Amino acid sequence: MKTFALIFLFTGAVAFAAKAPIAIAELKRATPVDFDREVRPFLSDNCLSCHCQTTTKGGLNLETPELMLKGGDSGAAITPQKGSESLILQAAAHLDDDLAMPPRDNKAKAKNLTPEQLGLLKLWIDQGAKASPKTERIVQWQPLAESLGAIFASLSPVTDSSPRARGRIASLSITCRRAGSWPAKPRTAIR
Repeated sequence: MKTFALIFLFTGAVAFAAKAPIAIAELKRATPVDFDREVRPFLSDNCLSCHCQTTTKGGLNLETPELMLKGGDSGAAITPQKGSESLILQAAAHLDDDLAMPPRDNKAKAKNLTPEQLGLLKLWIDQGAKASPKTERIVQWQPLAESLGAIFASLSPVTDSSPRARGRIASLSITCRRAGSWPAKPRTAIR
């Protein structure tokens, strides 16, 4: 009888120690999920402190869809168009006790993903796990008022060995040339 009670107590403790699966919200939408705007923020908050370029625990880097496809020690983190089969979803939703993430009492203070975040992750993978479209920003330069006294910078070698611009730690020194005053005394322009 004592043996039975001890076995029951042990198996009950193991069952209690295992993480319960987290429900995955079922999201329906016609628009594609934007990785950079919608998925990356919650991965950054809860996953990237351990799975990034500088800290690739398990050989896994989750910073980009391409790196997720490359995977880590356990294989590819995502299987495009098969969200339920993707290791990242199985780990984050605690569907596999050996992969359950994040670990309890982790140093990064990462939290379990919410059902809505898991649903968004699954939908993104089901939609093909595509990277966000690259947007081109067009910079439209505007002329400065002459009263501002425009600053000109040069990266060409200086023949008199005095620099025209130099940076140190958190400051930038710019040497200005005024008529008849070369070389001028450097001034810290930006701090």
